[in-house]
Amino acid sequence: MLRSAILKHWHQLSYTKLAFLLRDSQSFRRFARLPYHWPPSASCLQENISRIQASTWEQINRLLVGWADRQGLERGRKIRADATAVESHIPYPTDSQLLSDAIRVLTRTLRRLSRRHKIVFHDHQLRDKRRCMNVRNHGGARHRRAYRDLSKVARKTAHYTRMVLQQAHRWTDPPSQVRAGKLRHYLDLTTRIIDQTERRVLNGESVPAEEKVLSVFEEHTDIIKKKRRETVFGHKLYLTGGVSGLILDFEVVRGNPNDPAQFWPWLKCQYDLYGRWPRQASFDGCFASKANLQWAKDQGIRDVAFAKKRGLGIQNMARSSWVYRQLRRFRAGIEGAHLDAQASLRSSTLHLEKLGPLSAVRGPLDHQLQLAGPGPPAVVAMTFKSIARRRLSGTRVSKNRCRPSKESKILLSAQPAPLYCSFCPLPQPTQSLKIGLSG
Repeated sequence: MLRSAILKHWHQLSYTKLAFLLRDSQSFRRFARLPYHWPPSASCLQENISRIQASTWEQINRLLVGWADRQGLERGRKIRADATAVESHIPYPTDSQLLSDAIRVLTRTLRRLSRRHKIVFHDHQLRDKRRCMNVRNHGGARHRRAYRDLSKVARKTAHYTRMVLQQAHRWTDPPSQVRAGKLRHYLDLTTRIIDQTERRVLNGESVPAEEKVLSVFEEHTDIIKKKRRETVFGHKLYLTGGVSGLILDFEVVRGNPNDPAQFWPWLKCQYDLYGRWPRQASFDGCFASKANLQWAKDQGIRDVAFAKKRGLGIQNMARSSWVYRQLRRFRAGIEGAHLDAQASLRSSTLHLEKLGPLSAVRGPLDHQLQLAGPGPPAVVAMTFKSIARRRLSGTRVSKNRCRPSKESKILLSAQPAPLYCSFCPLPQPTQSLKIGLSG
């Protein structure tokens, strides 16, 4: 499954397309080490790939960064960090839509359980759809009356679910036990949605952001309020990159924490990664403060540049204004990683509540794999090696002239690393990778 997940992220495939290619392509099957008589379905791939823990993806990225450090391709002496918000793959949250989703999911699970056990419940989905239509098309008293009846339908469905769960201890077959666990999970969400709807719509109260449920399926979604900009329903992501274009570190944080307060622990991660502080660092303007600048200087970081000065002098941040401008331009290069990370997260159907910071790993990992370009799938270690070599063997444009970069001259003079086709015997990995599965 780990190899199938790498194929999915490398080629930016959906689960349906990945299932088709694993049946159709001999190269894909050989790389994934799947038997010819067992083509996995899209639902099977999604269920198993989503069980890979975030620590596994983090180990993969750490192997890549460690190899680049040993080869001299990425020393971590010059870094750039940025913060962004990525959206969850959910529609705009409304109370009527949340109630409708909760009723639909509970009724669907109860219907599937009724095929194996004798349970009593009523399907109110038609009434639910009518009330949702009244909420959208009417206002005033009819709007509140439709919400009141929709909340009543949700309470009835929740009552049926509680009655069914009282006899769940007698079920011994695994499918029924799994569905009973899902019922308990969605019942808790339904109760919270009913409570927040009645407080907001019927009672006119204000519900705190940390208590709101924004989605039945992606309940981990946070409300990210940007200053003087739009509101994003998703997660806040921190990225750190180097001169080679590799993503050195990344993290998804819960809620909407204060960015300047994340500066110290975030920079300490670089010290833990390389065992030393970087010489030069360029950060987003949200991290700018006098305390952060002084702390970075005390650690021995020679040049520190913030995208926004916020009252800080250039002479206090860098050795000269030329160095400051170069660091600001250098930081702009990490914005390209945001495009890959945001597209990866928006198209993700994985659940963060089970995988922790997996979304932080998937976006940067997709960015790493896309640097390798198209081609036959290779061994993970060889793929990482080709990523760095292809990234650093390009040209650099300066004053309308193309000349090889300093890194490419060193790289081209070195002995090229062997590449392995998926049909060739797989070499033994130099480092063991412990795969963690959740669930």
